[in-house]
Amino acid sequence: MRRPSPLLPLHPKSGRHKQDLSTNIKRFLLLAGVAAALIFGGLALKQLNDSRAEKTFTAVDPQSMHDHGPDEPCGESCSKDHHQHNDHPLNIMNSGAKQHAEVTPEAPLYPMVAEDIDGKEHIMREYKGMVLLITNVASECGYTESNYKGLQQLYDKYHDRGLEILAFPCNQFGSQEPGDGLTIKEFAQKRYHVTFPLFKKVDVNGPRAHPIWKYVNILNSKDTDAKAADWNFNKYLIDKRGYPVKHFASAFDLVSLEADIEAQLGKDSAGASLNTASQ
Repeated sequence: MRRPSPLLPLHPKSGRHKQDLSTNIKRFLLLAGVAAALIFGGLALKQLNDSRAEKTFTAVDPQSMHDHGPDEPCGESCSKDHHQHNDHPLNIMNSGAKQHAEVTPEAPLYPMVAEDIDGKEHIMREYKGMVLLITNVASECGYTESNYKGLQQLYDKYHDRGLEILAFPCNQFGSQEPGDGLTIKEFAQKRYHVTFPLFKKVDVNGPRAHPIWKYVNILNSKDTDAKAADWNFNKYLIDKRGYPVKHFASAFDLVSLEADIEAQLGKDSAGASLNTASQ
């Protein structure tokens, strides 16, 4: 069944032709007005929504989300991936030697852990801000007496000013440190009155070298491998930032050691001279 048209017939059978035509025109104009209102209303609503979107949304360049130096911390605006990448330990280690002053990231040495001769673990962060002298010791070496006596002398003189000596027994060279931890400790403390920290016996070069020794050996190894420590009582001076600055051979040279220790103690934790900083 056909639906009736909303408009009256243009040619009705009745004699009310003019009146019906006027009514149809009015209805047509009314419907056209409604349609126009709907069209223009929709356009106005779209413009309003677009305007609101422009005010509430700001396009961000992905590059600008992390547009800062590698030595600056990631802020809240940084992307998650970049934040994780920037804080990754490997990236900190790779960039550590290139950073300076107060923005310097933590040196690779400080997160490392070593077990002392009594079996207690120590994280190297305990010594942050101190000057360190790291050495491999042996009880039956021709250099034993001069080094143990000299090291204790340095410790007595400079420990209160910020020097720490870390001694690692090692049996790699001539098997001259065969004893267990208790034997080594009693020998050093009773015979040479050693008061600086003694650590668990370790390898100091080769594939099984302790990570701390792999790190300090880079100082004087062209290939950055763990082959620099070639005998007992190698000594490595570490600055207050945690970076190796000088290597000393097995023979104990008190004058040279004192001069370099004094120089490092005279610097702040950023590597600047304290005398210069105070002026």
